[in-house]
Amino acid sequence: RICGALKHGLKTSGTSTAQSLLQNLFTNIPLRFSRYSHPCMLYLSSELVKIFGSQAASHNWLYTLVSGLVTEAHAKLIQLKDFDNRPDIVDDLFLLASRILSYAPGIIFAEEGAQTLQRLFGCAVAGMFIHHRDACLSIYAFFYRLFTVDETVHANSMKVLEQVLTPSGQVLTKKLLAGITGSVAKAYLEDLGECLCKLLCAGKQVAISWLYESLVCIPAAALTDQEKQTFMGAAQNALGGTSMRGFQRHVEELSAVCRRNNRVRESVQTALLAGV
Repeated sequence: RICGALKHGLKTSGTSTAQSLLQNLFTNIPLRFSRYSHPCMLYLSSELVKIFGSQAASHNWLYTLVSGLVTEAHAKLIQLKDFDNRPDIVDDLFLLASRILSYAPGIIFAEEGAQTLQRLFGCAVAGMFIHHRDACLSIYAFFYRLFTVDETVHANSMKVLEQVLTPSGQVLTKKLLAGITGSVAKAYLEDLGECLCKLLCAGKQVAISWLYESLVCIPAAALTDQEKQTFMGAAQNALGGTSMRGFQRHVEELSAVCRRNNRVRESVQTALLAGV
C-alpha cells in the first residue's frame, strides 16, 4: 500500500514537481535499501525509471539511483541460497533491470554504466535456478530483453554487451543447457529456449562456439554425437533466421533425451555444471 501511495503521488504531482523533489532522495533510497533490505525500494525505483526514463535530463540522477541499488543488491545475492532466501528482492531487482532496458537503456549502455550491467548480469547468471517461479521468470525476461536490445538505443550498446558476454558467455550457455536438461522444471523450457536462441543471435559465431564446447562436455552415453550435431545444426539455423518455433522443437527434444531417466539427467547436470 505504501508503494502504491508513492506511485500514485509520482503520477499525480506531475513529472517536473516530482523530479525536483526526488533529486534530493536518489542517494537516500540505496542507503535505506542497504539498511532494511526492503524490496519496495527496488519497486519504487522501477516506477521512477518508467516515469522519467524518457527524459534525458533525468538520466544522471537515475543512473546514481540505479547503480547504488544494483551495488547493494549484488552484495546481498552471492550464492543460490541467498536468492532462495530473498526471492522478493530478486523479482523486483530484475523488474527494475528490465524496465531500464525498456525505458532508459542509455543509463547502463553508457561507458559509466557498464559496471552496473555487469553486476546485473552476474546476479542473473548466479540466480537463474532460484526456486521461485516469479523471480526465475524475471531473470529470464532480463536475459531476453538484454539479448534483443536494438543497437540503435545507444552508440555503445553492442560494445558494452560484448564486454559483458565475453567473460561470462560460456558459463551462461552451460547453465541454460543445464536448465533445459534438468536443473529446473519443464515448465521453464520455452523461456530457456528463447534465452538460448537470443544469446546465439547476439553472440553469433562466438556463441556457437560456446554451445559447441558445452555440448562436448555431455557424455556420449547421455547424448550421442549425432544428437549433438543435430542440435548444433538447429543453432546454426537460428542464426540464419529460422523461426523460434523450429528451434524450440529441438530444445524440447534435447530436454526429453537428457531427462529420460535419473541416471542420465544427473550425468548431464554433473558434466555441464562442473566448475560453474
